[in-house]
Amino acid sequence: MNKELIYNKVQAMLPEKRFIHSIGVASCAVKLSKIYNYDEEKCYIAGITHDCAKYLTKDEVEYYVHRYNIKLDELEVD
Repeated sequence: MNKELIYNKVQAMLPEKRFIHSIGVASCAVKLSKIYNYDEEKCYIAGITHDCAKYLTKDEVEYYVHRYNIKLDELEVD
């Protein structure tokens, strides 16, 4: 995956403060990946994207749920 593309997309989706938080989470995830011998790139991507849906509208969430056939459990259904 292209980390720069993901970085830019997440930056466009999140307010500055939340994006800075996500960068910190990605950095921490990479440090943990080294300790636990996991793939650094995958951990970075998980960290940087962990809040990417936080500011989606209800319509945007519904669009992605239907587009990717995401199964929601009873707690996630609005």
